Amino acid sequence: MLGIIKRSIALKIFFIFLGMLFVTSLMIYIGILVYMPRTFRNQVTKQFEEEFEQLYNDIQEDKMHNHEIIIQKFCNAHKTMVRLSSSGANGELTVLYEYGMAYLKDFSFENTTSIITKTIDGIDKDPALLITYAPTEKVNEVKQSLLSLCPVILVFGIILSFIGALICATYVSKPIIDISKKSKQMALLDLKVDWAPNTSRQDEIGILANSLEEMSDNLVATMEELNHANQLLQRDIVKEKQMEQERKDFFAAVSHELKTPITLLKCCVEGMIYKIGIYQDRDKYLAYEKEIIESLENMVAEILSVSKIEGTGYQLNPEKTNMGALVNSCCLSYEEYAYSRSVELKCSVEEKIYCMVDRSLMKKAVSNVINNAITYSPMGEKVSVRLTKQEPYCILTVENTGTQIAEEAIGNLFHAFYRVDKSRSRNTGGSGLGLYIVKTILELQGASYRIENIRNGVRFTIHLTLI
Repeated sequence: MLGIIKRSIALKIFFIFLGMLFVTSLMIYIGILVYMPRTFRNQVTKQFEEEFEQLYNDIQEDKMHNHEIIIQKFCNAHKTMVRLSSSGANGELTVLYEYGMAYLKDFSFENTTSIITKTIDGIDKDPALLITYAPTEKVNEVKQSLLSLCPVILVFGIILSFIGALICATYVSKPIIDISKKSKQMALLDLKVDWAPNTSRQDEIGILANSLEEMSDNLVATMEELNHANQLLQRDIVKEKQMEQERKDFFAAVSHELKTPITLLKCCVEGMIYKIGIYQDRDKYLAYEKEIIESLENMVAEILSVSKIEGTGYQLNPEKTNMGALVNSCCLSYEEYAYSRSVELKCSVEEKIYCMVDRSLMKKAVSNVINNAITYSPMGEKVSVRLTKQEPYCILTVENTGTQIAEEAIGNLFHAFYRVDKSRSRNTGGSGLGLYIVKTILELQGASYRIENIRNGVRFTIHLTLI
């Protein structure tokens, strides 16, 4: 039982209040039992003395003519005895008249509060003494009544103390228990706690509830910030891993791309040095080696471009650029290449479309897209370049006919050194860096892009924000 009480604040408060209320009720009852009879006795005695004084005055005024009748009325009214005595010359008292002895047959000084005497002058030339006894029967009755009510008052006091203690314990402990339960919820990181019933209070419990509510809100805000920061951190970790993997893939692809032409170049040089077979015709194979070297040079230039653009210290140089003039310039530079591959190049451009871009990088990106469209178009097909304005964007589309890309390959086109042709023949494509460079440049410029298959062809779309 003691263990249960120690663990429950409600029971502690209940028993404390029960004891306090019971002791208070008991002390009040004892106080009433002790002081009420005394107070009542004093009041009765005072009233009796006042009426005895009136009796004295009446006898004085009556000159002792009807004193017997006056005394009888007084004694019957107050159930007491009055004696009228006269003192002689020798000092002895002679009873002149006495009435009410029947009321004092059980006389004892415990049943009286006092003996009252008055001296009356001018009776038979000798002074007379008027004596009476103040009764306390009513006082004793009150005391006995209070004592007889003791069991009832005791039971009633216990019941009232129990009810009062229960009410007080409930009122005091309920908000504390509620706050305790909600604090346990907070300890389990369940921060969606409703503190409303207690925060409206103005006392210390209300202050505690408001403080805990504020702490809960702060914890919620902190947890949200931590979750957000953790998500950003996880995203950065994933991004870092992806970049690391891309670097590894990039260097692996670079190694592979450089190894083949360098091996060919080495074989040709050794064949010409030792004049082996067909390599005795040096002039013919020197020209072939020059083509290999130029291919390597182009690849290295593209690798350097990628490295420069992706470098941490690279700064864009955005400027107001006439996109119509830029696209026209790119189309003109590829007309001869398109003609050499028997591909028809059409360019439809709206003039005076301005965007804030890095002009040199954007020209390289547009050139790479047009070059890819011409390179991968079969002979006799068409490449269409269109630049239009559709607020708030300028839209560049490059379409080539006669070929399509496998759907599963579209998602990989913008990876470094990725080529649809798995044989990686120089006759069917370049280094595989063209679209990777395009992607890098467009993302730096904040542009959106998309490549998709259309009916009998492929479309590349770029969206740039107008100014």
